[in-house]
Amino acid sequence: YSFGWKSATVARDGQGFNYYAGLNYGIYLTKKLAFGFGVQAYNINHINQYYYDISKTEYGFSFVTTQTTVTSNQLYYISTPVNFYYTINRLNSVQIGANIGYALDALNSTRVYSVIENQRTVTYQKNKEGVFEGTNNLNIMLSAGYRHRLCRHMWVSSEINYSVSDLFNNYNEINIKESPVGIKLGLQYTLFD
Repeated sequence: YSFGWKSATVARDGQGFNYYAGLNYGIYLTKKLAFGFGVQAYNINHINQYYYDISKTEYGFSFVTTQTTVTSNQLYYISTPVNFYYTINRLNSVQIGANIGYALDALNSTRVYSVIENQRTVTYQKNKEGVFEGTNNLNIMLSAGYRHRLCRHMWVSSEINYSVSDLFNNYNEINIKESPVGIKLGLQYTLFD
């Protein structure tokens, strides 16, 4: 679940449930300390604030202003989580780490508005896939978590994530830091130990 970030147009943007899944490999450094890394896929959904906004005004007998906005409503990432685990006892462990994500794809909506004599109308709207220019390709998140063993091969885990990077490039018209904060709840299955 992402708690999102403050936005100019909505109270909290990027707030809601997302998915994640992956494979990890762990190495015991000592009896109590382990190091893990892997590959994961996740998304960041529920984005409503546009990150690109440009206006152009043409003058004649009247004036017409054309405004173009681009919103990445959903971002898809492939990532490498790197974690250190400390075993408290046979059933419980804690972890700290980082997750370095790379944007693979996005669902974007482009809207072009025309404003004639203070009347705003949508003249063009299109949804398109792809990571557009202006979207930061890297999303780096710090994490801290707790795991509890349910049975020999199954763990339930919780993790708090804080993004230290900005999802979109800022410029004069839009200068908002889109850094999601969230919590992950999941099940981990150990293939071999």
